[in-house]
Amino acid sequence: NLKITDILYDLHTCRSYMSAFINRTYGMNFSRFINALRMSEFERLKKLPENSGKSEAELIARSGFNYRSFMRFRNIENK
Repeated sequence: NLKITDILYDLHTCRSYMSAFINRTYGMNFSRFINALRMSEFERLKKLPENSGKSEAELIARSGFNYRSFMRFRNIENK
């Protein structure tokens, strides 16, 4: 449930600037940007030897996704 407004105070910026920055720099909106970071974290966690016995569901949760959001994002990205 992370929203762009949740990070503005710590970054000392406003919503419109942050949104424009993410769109211009990464070519995607905030939600897609965060999910791409979560997917990268999931892939990183999967490769770690210490996670070899962990379930995909556990790694999904550790990367910040819930299972439904993970599946939806992965299906969208694979199209």
